[in-house]
Amino acid sequence: MTLPVTVATEDAPKARRFVSLRLRLLAMVLLVLVPWLALVLFTQADERKVAIANVGDDAMRLVHIVTSNQAAQVEAARQLLMAFARLPQLRKKDHAACSALMAEMLKEPPGLLGCGMAFGPGLTTETMMFRTA
Repeated sequence: MTLPVTVATEDAPKARRFVSLRLRLLAMVLLVLVPWLALVLFTQADERKVAIANVGDDAMRLVHIVTSNQAAQVEAARQLLMAFARLPQLRKKDHAACSALMAEMLKEPPGLLGCGMAFGPGLTTETMMFRTA
């Protein structure tokens, strides 16, 4: 009866040593993986911030391009209207001369699709349509 007790007491240090070895290996693996995981998460967060900043910069650049293009188109339309205002055919309100002038202008390729002028009592409306290329 003494034998089973001595066998059990002899296996206990071996089992403790084996568990201790497992814990040591697990601790080594965790010591390597935890800093690596922290580095990956930090790098990903930093890259995300940079990507968000780049998207904002790209959006502002696109807005600037669009607004400058629109401002140029508005300025071109203003200059065209000022030139029309100085034409004698339009000042005299001669419909035949205006139609001939507009037909001739539409043959030129500045991007003007159509232009017309309406005359009437108190009515001076100019309408122009530009190509959106």
